[in-house]
Amino acid sequence: MGERRVKDIMYPLQTDLTIGVEDSLASAVKALTGGFSESGTAGVLVVGAGHKPVGLFTFQEIFKAISPKTLSPEKHYGGWNISGFVVKPLMWEGLFTRRCKEEMKSPVYQWMRDLKEVSIADDETLMSAAEKFARSGSAVLVVFCRDCPVGLLSADAVMNEICLLMESLDNDSYKLTS
Repeated sequence: MGERRVKDIMYPLQTDLTIGVEDSLASAVKALTGGFSESGTAGVLVVGAGHKPVGLFTFQEIFKAISPKTLSPEKHYGGWNISGFVVKPLMWEGLFTRRCKEEMKSPVYQWMRDLKEVSIADDETLMSAAEKFARSGSAVLVVFCRDCPVGLLSADAVMNEICLLMESLDNDSYKLTS
């Protein structure tokens, strides 16, 4: 018997795990929290015209959206740039509430991840999935069978496989020595 593949541990895609590209962040939050409680997968597929998949939206994108805005080290301000300087945003009482209220009306497409960086084929190995998680920085991947999205794969599902593998191996060879 060979190793399990992505399709063996993914969560099948359902319509409640999709949102429209023009939907608001508030809609995305509702879809994420509902989908998370059902599937344990902290992501939703973003679809555009003709229900065509265009992106992925996770809790990480919400945090990016509400994070305080700072100056970019790549830009020049009056002939100066701030590269080499430590720039830390000011945090004040009420900022969290203010940023949430400001951004919840913005459209999902401003914050979603491009599918190119977070998609994987259903017949890929779990090693390929682990490498894709490491490269993308996402905790969720969109699983495709040919050109059709069929599921979501969470980093938690892969970690569970690692735990199961560790349990099945000879534990004596993995004991820590002091």
